[in-house]
Amino acid sequence: VLSASLEEDEHSLIEVKRNLIWPCLLPGSDKNLRLPYHAFLTILLWSLITAAALLSPSLGDVLDLVGSFSGTGIAFILPGLFSIKLRGGYSHKAAFVTIVGGAIGLVGTYFSTKKFLNDL
Repeated sequence: VLSASLEEDEHSLIEVKRNLIWPCLLPGSDKNLRLPYHAFLTILLWSLITAAALLSPSLGDVLDLVGSFSGTGIAFILPGLFSIKLRGGYSHKAAFVTIVGGAIGLVGTYFSTKKFLNDL
């Protein structure tokens, strides 16, 4: 039963990639977006961050939120993932750093978001 469920999940993930993600990618590329999608995503992210900064009564709240989200990714999550990718396999240390860093990032982002919304 479990293997059938995993096969269905894998099949549905492939369908999502085929129908939603692949049309947005450049032909022959599995990572680069076409220009309209790239521009839309860039403008959307920039607009959200700018709106948050303009609506916030304190720039510190915005810096806390952005720092907790991106800082833990840069300091903990990405090094662990790079270690797994570059070594070509699983490593307990890299997985530990990635999981603990992700947990720290989630907690920090939660409390920063909560503080940001309370100050609005």
